[in-house]
Amino acid sequence: MVYPIGGVEVLDVRTHLDERGVFTNIFSSRLILEKTSMREFQVFYSYNVTAGTLRGFHFQKEPSEEFKFIFCLTGEVCDILVDVRPDSPSYGLTNEFSLSGENGKLLLVPPGVAHGYQTLRDHTSLIYAITGKYEESLQERFNPLSTKFIDLWPLPATSISIIDRNSRTWPIES
Repeated sequence: MVYPIGGVEVLDVRTHLDERGVFTNIFSSRLILEKTSMREFQVFYSYNVTAGTLRGFHFQKEPSEEFKFIFCLTGEVCDILVDVRPDSPSYGLTNEFSLSGENGKLLLVPPGVAHGYQTLRDHTSLIYAITGKYEESLQERFNPLSTKFIDLWPLPATSISIIDRNSRTWPIES
């Protein structure tokens, strides 16, 4: 499928299901190298207690841009991407995705695309593989409750960090 934001992909992960449960290969160095040509990546885990929790929108600025591979382990999220590349034909456009512990979808977010999500169920957890090296000084964020995005979230916000709530509104300026 082609999405309005260039470089975004949704991948099906190979899952083995039997009487014991599920065994899944979510990330592999081969997949990450094939999709990004990058050898270095870090893996992060996010656990969210309540439905309605908002996280985002986050991205890294040049020269420390990153690819993100996002997989929902348990629960469900509404994941929203925003193209923040000023020279992109899809600048400012959004894509919305449903990721859940049941659907086995792996979301690939390219550099220059901001990522945010809202949990749709209590006790939702995600795992990310993020390429490159995190540089705190190059992290950028904007408020997921900005007027442009407030109607995209399916639930009222029950929890949001102070940092995200106090972030600049969209559109951001360099």
